[in-house]
Amino acid sequence: MNPPQQAVAITGQCLCGAITYRVEGPILEHNQCGCRGCQKATGALQTPWLVVHESDFALTAGAPKRVSNPTYGGCENHGEHAFCPDCGTQLFWFRDGGGKVDITAGSLDDPSVFQPKTDG
Repeated sequence: MNPPQQAVAITGQCLCGAITYRVEGPILEHNQCGCRGCQKATGALQTPWLVVHESDFALTAGAPKRVSNPTYGGCENHGEHAFCPDCGTQLFWFRDGGGKVDITAGSLDDPSVFQPKTDG
């Protein structure tokens, strides 16, 4: 679902708090991915993502480890998953070529900003 593009301030972090981030700008999309690469990276059958402009995104502490394994296909073929090297929390997916970053909804300090499309 594509929400109205109004600027928001979003913060989040990994489980152990070693990596924190901030977004100041519009949310471009709310989506869920079930590709095999996202399943392997997160351990979940569907991964909820918030998509923002990479220029509106900033790491405020720590540095994630980036991993890609094209064996699994899907997102692995055109980007890198990023997770905390200390606690293993999957945090981001960085698209090849930049421009946008996907943020796991579960890492948001206020997960209510994730508004998935519902049927009905």
